[in-house]
Amino acid sequence: MGTVVAILAGGAGRRIGGDKPRRLLAGARLLDHALTRVNDTAAPCIMVARSPQQVEGFAGTVVLDEPGIDGPLAGLLSALNWAAEAGADRVLTLPCDMPFLPADLLARLEQALAPDVDVALAASDGRLHPICALWRTAVVPTLVQRAGAGQLSLRGLAEAVGCVAVDWPVEEGDPFININTAEDLAAAEAALR
Repeated sequence: MGTVVAILAGGAGRRIGGDKPRRLLAGARLLDHALTRVNDTAAPCIMVARSPQQVEGFAGTVVLDEPGIDGPLAGLLSALNWAAEAGADRVLTLPCDMPFLPADLLARLEQALAPDVDVALAASDGRLHPICALWRTAVVPTLVQRAGAGQLSLRGLAEAVGCVAVDWPVEEGDPFININTAEDLAAAEAALR
């Protein structure tokens, strides 16, 4: 058993003017920044997308969002099912739009995932980041039940199955800043200079 890393390509990124995974930051796609963070782990990586066009150029395994479910639960369910079929019992989910994720993310979340806890969530500056979480594949039945009832919140799912938060310091900048707007993209460019 082990961990699979699933990069969630997410939505269309309308607020930043186009397909978010392919938006450029410092000359590289946001998708490439996410892949760089995954390279810090030894875990196998899959890309989860709404359509294959979102992740053109990714040479690895692409898994499509579960049809009939809206939001990030669609990607999480596909990733969990793929991991279970591959013999893994955990999935680390990462978004494609957080280019500054900490290198110790997987290690610290794995350390916090006690036997009676199904999800370890990243947190910073008093906020949870349920898109950056380590999920046990055992959450699938609860996820399916909640999605069927229209309960589409990652945080709500984590709370329903039992979770723990792992906090990161923000003194040198919040590593969980995400790119949602053109202003966010410009601020990230400035931070990389």
